[in-house]
Formats: sequence, structure tokens, C-alpha cells
Amino acid sequence: MNFLESYKFLSYHPIFMQDHVGGGRHRGYFLRCLDIDVEQINSTTRIHLRCGRYAYGYDKDLEIYAKTFEKGIIELADRVKSKYGDYKDE
Repeated sequence: MNFLESYKFLSYHPIFMQDHVGGGRHRGYFLRCLDIDVEQINSTTRIHLRCGRYAYGYDKDLEIYAKTFEKGIIELADRVKSKYGDYKDE
């Protein structure tokens, strides 16, 4: 997946949704589940992404270190797909 495909995949993945009283699910909690840090080690900058299922806190398996935000999102999408599976639009 490229960056845009990865971002959309994460934005609509069921682990980042909340069930509503009366049925249905609300999409759009991905950014609430994502913590972003920018770190500098010597002269190298890296992005640290921490993420987890909505309302469950961080998942160590979804902790990413990458050279760029875009590469981090792509890696995060790969890990989410590997751990939690793909999904089909409902």
C-alpha cells in the first residue's frame, strides 16, 4: 500500500471504530488512537508512532519507528493488517 491507501485503511479499520448505543459504528477514531513523537538522535530525526485499539490503550505490536511520517503510516497499516486482519467496507 502507498501512503494514501494506508491512511484510508487505518481510518476505516474496525479496531478504530466505536459501537453506538442503538447500533451502528462511528468511524474516525484513528487519529484519537495515534500518538506521534518526533525524536532526534545525534543528527538523525525519526518519527515514533504509538497506536492501539479504540478505548484499549497502546498496543506494543503497533509501535513504529520510521524515518518519515509517511513511512510510519505505511508500516503501521501493514502491522494492523497482519495482527487484526483486513476488513470490507460495511
